[in-house]
Amino acid sequence: MKRTLLIAALAAFFCFLLIGCASLIDNKVKNFTASQIGCPPEEIIVTDFALSTETWKAECRGIKYFCSSTSCIKALK
Repeated sequence: MKRTLLIAALAAFFCFLLIGCASLIDNKVKNFTASQIGCPPEEIIVTDFALSTETWKAECRGIKYFCSSTSCIKALK
């Protein structure tokens, strides 16, 4: 019984840790993207984030961008 509770508590802890880290990454990406495209972070939608290549797609006010850890460029239609 005690072991089951310990495992459940550890699982919950790691879930909260992962959610917190994901939120920090999302905020960092949105803030960087905002500095590159001139849109407020709260209006930016980030998709296709790839940690291994540090690339993602962003959209703000209907305009789409391809971004990396160094810059963002406007996507061609």
